[in-house]
Amino acid sequence: MRGRARAAKARDGIYLAYARQLLSESREELVRADNKSALLLASSGIIGGAILAAILAGDWSPQLLSPCVAWIWWSGAVAALGGIISFASSVYPVTKYRGQRPVNVVAYFGDVLTVPQADLQGRLRSTAQARDARVVDQIRIIAMIVDRKYRGIQTGLWCIAVGLTLCSASSIANWFL
Repeated sequence: MRGRARAAKARDGIYLAYARQLLSESREELVRADNKSALLLASSGIIGGAILAAILAGDWSPQLLSPCVAWIWWSGAVAALGGIISFASSVYPVTKYRGQRPVNVVAYFGDVLTVPQADLQGRLRSTAQARDARVVDQIRIIAMIVDRKYRGIQTGLWCIAVGLTLCSASSIANWFL
């Protein structure tokens, strides 16, 4: 029996070590996703701001476009704005999963806020004793956050690409009209 118990404990140790490694890699990926989101938001905001500044200064206006292509430019502008909003949503902090968590696990700041003061010490103890539950919980939560951020980045990139294509097409088409 002792041999089986040792083998089970060794498997648990390997499992926990792998889970911790995966959690570490997930946190690194979260940092990369945050950096990408922030960079894309800043870049698209600068470009959008420059176009808006030109319009407000009177240097250029979409009203200078022929009416038959102006709607293409406006469609592109709306798509690009959708991209900026998508990048902003991937930078925005998410805490909505507070109610979706295991009751006894206190694994991050949001859990601390949902536990009554009188129960906090006991729940912290039980979480510390069940190390693997905390690690597994954090892997799931961080994976959810990273996935949400990358979906926002992908959506934003597609919206920006469509917006640039439509705005460019409207400007080129306007030259021929």
